[in-house]
Amino acid sequence: MREIIEAIKIGSGRIWSLVSNLKDFARGDEGIAARPVQINEVIEKTLAIVGSQLRKQSYQVNMSLSDNLPSIYGHSQKLEQVMANLLLNAAHALPTKDEGKISVTTRYVGRLRSILIEIEDNGEGIKTEFMSRIFEPFYTTRRTKGGTEPGLSVSYGLVREHGGIIGALSRPGIGSRFTVYLPVEMQAGVRLSPIILCVDDDQGFLNMLRKIFIKVNTDVETLESAEAALGYLEEHPEVDIVLSDLFMPGMDGWEFLAKVKARSPLIAFILYTGQRDALQGKPKGVPFPDYFLEKPFTIQQLTRLVDSIGRQVL
Repeated sequence: MREIIEAIKIGSGRIWSLVSNLKDFARGDEGIAARPVQINEVIEKTLAIVGSQLRKQSYQVNMSLSDNLPSIYGHSQKLEQVMANLLLNAAHALPTKDEGKISVTTRYVGRLRSILIEIEDNGEGIKTEFMSRIFEPFYTTRRTKGGTEPGLSVSYGLVREHGGIIGALSRPGIGSRFTVYLPVEMQAGVRLSPIILCVDDDQGFLNMLRKIFIKVNTDVETLESAEAALGYLEEHPEVDIVLSDLFMPGMDGWEFLAKVKARSPLIAFILYTGQRDALQGKPKGVPFPDYFLEKPFTIQQLTRLVDSIGRQVL
């Protein structure tokens, strides 16, 4: 009897918490001045509301919320609405429950003075030709399933209202990641564009790559070691393509590829080398690169390849 009573108390507490969160969510905060908001609390409250729906469609929801995040100024109910929209959007894209996975990550990026919220799924992904329109009101990639999906356009507007931006990166057949950038100081805002990261120990070759991408008006960064590139990726979430030589001192291209893909499988990785049979020497357990270029390659080959890759929408 004591165990039954204790179970009833726990269940009642959960119901009370859910109803309380729903009331806060529905009330909104129109006319209320911006105030300090803890992002991790926003996510936890949102999960209390939509968690049951996620569990129906996702076998796994992985949480990685950084401790001691600075607060931002904003409206918690509006941010909860953003989180709910993005989480449910991820759930709808998932494959079967046994294979579905959603990861939720928060962290602070000092360079941007912003909180990052990343919601990533391993679902069907979004076709490249649809990416430029996903934040348009009532645009949907699932019209045959009966949805108009206004959630992404609403989320876009609410994030902009907080001085932030929302980014989307997707690879068909691999999954999608939505990243919310919220500045600690709302008035400061955030401005970003997708970056191609080029890594090679040959400075002359890097200079050539830089000139190629600048000429076609593409943001690019060049680094001479894979170790430095991993640190750069941590502070620059706007990188969506990595172009790397295979043979480098220290960490070679295979190890670099494995670390990048373990961290973010959605980043497109282009590996190049002058050895034609290099792919046959791939170490066991290391994934194949998304694309492979054999040196010497032409400017046209490189630019055509990059143009065919779906870029991050910011």
